[in-house]
Amino acid sequence: MREIKFRAWDKERKEMLPVTLMDWPQWWVSCEPVLEGVIQPSDYGERNSFKNEETDRHILMQYTGLKDCEDREIYEGDVLEFVIFDHEGADSGVLKRSVKWASEAASFVVGEEEWWMFFILANDDGAKIIGNIYESPELLNKEESP
Repeated sequence: MREIKFRAWDKERKEMLPVTLMDWPQWWVSCEPVLEGVIQPSDYGERNSFKNEETDRHILMQYTGLKDCEDREIYEGDVLEFVIFDHEGADSGVLKRSVKWASEAASFVVGEEEWWMFFILANDDGAKIIGNIYESPELLNKEESP
């Protein structure tokens, strides 16, 4: 069974953090370490809203369920470096594109071209994470930056 996991970009701290607790009905997330024996969610430490990406402290990114060539988990916002091939099998060069959720395709996709993740990973043995759109925005073209 595939795990449903999230990480969060903390806009105040300017760092990527693992999400340790979420409350969907109340729209909050905690990135504090989980304490043994804690029963009340309020005991988990700082909680921050994630409902509005423009105004809230954390930006959530979901795990795609896929891994790169170095066995690292691929999340929304990661920048992948890969080679795309044309129909004749010719190498079209090394590309760098970010991972995002495309609701109209109901799938995680890569780049503005919205290539399906499984297509990229199945057709390139070397697809790897080289950064993410928050910590390394310079990896992408201007039109693809956050």
